[in-house]
Amino acid sequence: MIILNCPSCGANLEIPDDLTTAHCLYCGTAILLTSLLSIEEKKSIKDLKELSKTAVLAENHEAVINYSNKILEIDTNDVEAWINKANSTFWLTTFHHNRYEEAIEYLNKASRIAPNDKRIEKTRLEIKKKQVNWLNHLGMEELENADDIYEIWDDGSSTIEKSDVYKARAESLENYVEAMEFFIEASKYSPTDITILENIGLCANKAHWIKWSDLVIGKINILKKLEAKTVAEKRLPQLKMELEKYQVKYSEINRKSGFITNIKRKRLETEIEELKNEIFRLEELTTYKINES
Repeated sequence: MIILNCPSCGANLEIPDDLTTAHCLYCGTAILLTSLLSIEEKKSIKDLKELSKTAVLAENHEAVINYSNKILEIDTNDVEAWINKANSTFWLTTFHHNRYEEAIEYLNKASRIAPNDKRIEKTRLEIKKKQVNWLNHLGMEELENADDIYEIWDDGSSTIEKSDVYKARAESLENYVEAMEFFIEASKYSPTDITILENIGLCANKAHWIKWSDLVIGKINILKKLEAKTVAEKRLPQLKMELEKYQVKYSEINRKSGFITNIKRKRLETEIEELKNEIFRLEELTTYKINES
């Protein structure tokens, strides 16, 4: 099938690839198909796809890209080739050359050919997840390097000189900053990733003497809110059970009278009110959501 848009009404169409002309199902416009593949070209693509499939299974990403390019030389509208090329391109990312944007551009080309192909969005999400993991990995490496440098000067002993502390901070500064930059970059792709936010907080805590940017402080505040949300979600069921018990007691004591009973009633009213306020506060915390924009 050939996937294209009607030149008249713009509708998405799937047309058998053995036709020379076709008509739009929505507006009836006649469409001339001038880019049909010959039998030889179809055979070549079929053979190349088999080779590409073998390369994918072997995780030979250079070969996958090579076969995908050959397929696209014959048929630039082959969605599968664009997807395979995108995926393998990202796998060739290195410390000095992150190929995420290049891979996403290949997926964008595939999306323009077949906007509704679910494989494209699935691959896009997978590549974004790999990008986040890669950036987090680089951040952790830099953080470990920074710790190693810092500990050379600051061994934690009571006799350490202030000059050694300053040296430790100066020597490890660049590595801590680079680690934080990797974590912040990862967070841009996945703002709700709790692991990334925790690593931002960890890095900031280790290098507490650095004056971190408002962006870093903002991420740490998000982490604190998420941690408070988790605590609130755990505490709420218990507090609601306690509230029910107090309300039952209050209902029972209301049937009685007397000086001591009035004192107990007042005490219960205060406890019930405090519980309700705490439950309301915790419920507010559980509604917190990260703005991903």
